[in-house]
Amino acid sequence: MARVSAPTPYTGTVVGVEFVDGTGETSDPAALAYFRRHDAYSIDGDEQPAAPASGPVEMPKPSARKSDWLDYAVSQGMSRDDAESLTRDDLARFFTDGEG
Repeated sequence: MARVSAPTPYTGTVVGVEFVDGTGETSDPAALAYFRRHDAYSIDGDEQPAAPASGPVEMPKPSARKSDWLDYAVSQGMSRDDAESLTRDDLARFFTDGEG
């Protein structure tokens, strides 16, 4: 379980993680990838550092192959292992709905 600190003493939910006074906890790979991509958050107990992007990767269409979504997820900071643990539809939903 990783402890996530928000940039402000926020109380509420961000990508499914409940925050109280700016602190939340999660082990959800997709949520951790989101927080890794957004530098304002800090993560304690994060066992997987953000993977460096090898170059810009365009977001695939929701119906694209899972391999396309894996490449995109890794380019956005998610570890390949975390991305592979999710379905194609989960990846598409996270990157198209999870940040809204």
